[in-house]
Amino acid sequence: MSKVTLKIKTLGTKFNIDVDTSKTVKEFKSLLANPSNCEPENQRLIFAGQIIVDNRALSSYNIKNGSTVYLMKSSSKNKQATNQTENKQTNENTVKKESTQNTQNIQQNTQNQQEQNMPDLSGMFNIIGQMGGGMGGGMGGGMGGGQGEIGCNLRL
Repeated sequence: MSKVTLKIKTLGTKFNIDVDTSKTVKEFKSLLANPSNCEPENQRLIFAGQIIVDNRALSSYNIKNGSTVYLMKSSSKNKQATNQTENKQTNENTVKKESTQNTQNIQQNTQNQQEQNMPDLSGMFNIIGQMGGGMGGGMGGGMGGGQGEIGCNLRL
């Protein structure tokens, strides 16, 4: 058994407490209930950047004399878990609805843009055909070469 004095810090308060490091975190939380004014089930303890787990001994975290443990006060686990589940479901439904609406809007906008940006090339092909050759044409000249060939590159 190794008894140590730990520094406990919460939002707004600091205090020291003596504890045996062979105790479990759950037992340690019971010791903290009175001085912290926070029930054990509403305590979240953080040491060395990690939340310490109720069923492990304090010694398993290598907690030494003078170490600082941070106490975060939270609402009860059941209420918190229920709220998290409800929030997650609401968020998922909202995201699905917005995603479907966005997909539909993108599809409609893409179709509209394609229709608006699509030039009517039928007149141009008629003119090229009447010129008797490719663009820049004449007999055998220009792109596409010989008489009656149409040579053009279209990018849509």
